[in-house]
Amino acid sequence: MNDLLLDVRDAARSMRRNPWFTATVVAILALGIGANTAIFGLVNAVVIRPLPYPHSDTIASAGGEKQDPDMPKDELETRMQRHRIIAASDNAARARRRATGTIPHLHQRDSS
Repeated sequence: MNDLLLDVRDAARSMRRNPWFTATVVAILALGIGANTAIFGLVNAVVIRPLPYPHSDTIASAGGEKQDPDMPKDELETRMQRHRIIAASDNAARARRRATGTIPHLHQRDSS
């Protein structure tokens, strides 16, 4: 315990003798702790904490349905064709809206 007290006194004396070094070290520590806290907060919100929706573990990705590696090739081709048709339909509707300047109601389907 006596050695610890001597070390603390020596450290305090060194910090008083060189205040710019002390300020630099404190600033670097503050930046490091702040960056670590910010990154953990982001990772916690995005990766660790579950989504605030019921059954959030079953939500599919924005790219579409999850692909099963054991899926037969013809089923995979069917799904890919369906996604291409939907994408083409969305692109055509977007172009039509751009050309006419109108936005259809959300619950109506484009008749094309």
